[in-house]
Order: sequence, then structure tokens, then C-alpha cells
Amino acid sequence: MEVRKMNIKELREQHDMTQEDLAKKIGVQFPAVSKWERGITYPLMDKVIAMAEVFGVSTDVVLGLQPVPDIRGTA
Repeated sequence: MEVRKMNIKELREQHDMTQEDLAKKIGVQFPAVSKWERGITYPLMDKVIAMAEVFGVSTDVVLGLQPVPDIRGTA
């Protein structure tokens, strides 16, 4: 089974957040975000849901099942 690349880093950068910013918003330590972005570990579902809420996208986008929408140029 192929493991998909999650879209956490792209979403975070698109929203001008550091790993620490995101970690604070979802209640984890920032090294966890780094490990998720590098595919070393994976977030629990409650953290995937929290990231989806922070970024205003579906969990499918966070999980890499759907592409990241381009928010540049939107009001």
C-alpha cells in the first residue's frame, strides 16, 4: 500500500505559519509538526481534524487525498 504525502507543510506555508504557530493552534509540541511534515510519524485523527479547521480545508486535503486549493488572490 502506498503512503501518501500529507499536505501539512504546504498548507502551513500558504497560511504564513511556522511549525511552532501550527503546533500551538492544535495543541502539540512543534517537533511533532516537523515529524509529520517529513513523514517520520503521522498525526492522530483529532489533530488532522484540528488542522483542517485551522486551514479551512477538508481532512482529505490535509491527508493528501485532495490537492491544496490555491488561496492566493482570493479575498
